[in-house]
Amino acid sequence: MANILIKNARWIFTADRVLRNKDILIENGVVSEFGSGEADRVINGEDKIVMPGLINCNTQTSLSSSKGLSEPERLNPKTAFHSAMIGIQDAISSGTTTIIDSGSYPEQVAKAMRKLGVRGFVGQLMSDGFDPIKKEAQLRRTKENLKFIERLSNPKITGLVALESLTDCSDTLVIAARELATRKQTRISMPVSKNKSEVELVRNDRGETPLMYLKKLEVTKGLMALGGNSLTGREISIANRHKTTIVHCPIAELRNGSENAQTHKLMEKGVNVCIGTGSPIKSNADMFESMRITALLQKEHANPFEILRMATIRPAQMLGLDSGRIEPGSWADLILLDLTEPNLRPLTTSEQLINHLVYSANRKNVTRVIIDGDLVMQDKLEPDVHARFLEGRGRLVWGS
Repeated sequence: MANILIKNARWIFTADRVLRNKDILIENGVVSEFGSGEADRVINGEDKIVMPGLINCNTQTSLSSSKGLSEPERLNPKTAFHSAMIGIQDAISSGTTTIIDSGSYPEQVAKAMRKLGVRGFVGQLMSDGFDPIKKEAQLRRTKENLKFIERLSNPKITGLVALESLTDCSDTLVIAARELATRKQTRISMPVSKNKSEVELVRNDRGETPLMYLKKLEVTKGLMALGGNSLTGREISIANRHKTTIVHCPIAELRNGSENAQTHKLMEKGVNVCIGTGSPIKSNADMFESMRITALLQKEHANPFEILRMATIRPAQMLGLDSGRIEPGSWADLILLDLTEPNLRPLTTSEQLINHLVYSANRKNVTRVIIDGDLVMQDKLEPDVHARFLEGRGRLVWGS
């Protein structure tokens, strides 16, 4: 692992404050200090913004081969690996350094994460359709995935327990998932109250709204609840008390016809809110775009500073990571943006910087990505053999 010195960074967003014209020394995967020192590599920061790497709190990279299609393509382990490679490369090139992936073929996703050097949480999405036999098969598959990730022995990759919504999961599956997550000391990711139709289905079937029912099943503490667009006032209070995190995926939710998330109301009540991109079929991997749409949906209530934190420090703290910020002692997961592009100019004040990062920045501004002190992207990723593989295969499958 090479030590890196970012020399004279023009602007630094640390997640808590804005700094100007500072050096950043990275040693042994950690931000050592704002200052100079011995380094194996020196990066000129004169025309750069340095900020924490973005954390995508919900995606399914194995579905990246189905981008632009109305339905997901059928996968096998080989195509799932190539698809995950495309999705993770897409994420890295747009400034993402940590990915929470709750989809299919988690072993292949984990292999792709390891190969590309990204930090990640990976889970096999479970649902049983209220079938006891299917429930056992789904739990067995998740346990196998968690064991596989343990055997990888990669400190950047962690197993996750992932569930579909209560409309597709029995109580016994949800309880078993809770017990498994407790034993493995990991988190549960699950769609909750994405829209009013889900709320009505759960209320008619279980007699309670989704988060209220999950509270009865003792699942809400530390839960990553995807959506949360139709929470009641009582459920918002529970989310605050139980440290339930609401994950907002604005583009995917808009395409699905979900109600607009009342992000500002949740945060006013003390609820932790983070941002994801959602399925590649419904969205894209650009977290800058997801931040921008989040801000636009909140209209006059939008707080760009807090929206940046929803993609950096807030998810990092929720996941127990010492990333999402740039301070001495923090993990060196950070990105550099090119200030010579006209979409980020003029820039003379801290307020402009924050607004530009939310409303104007995009993946084209990202020039370098550093994860755990390793430079994983410089200027651009190499031409993608994985896309070529799937495209060649696509001529036979999709065109038949």
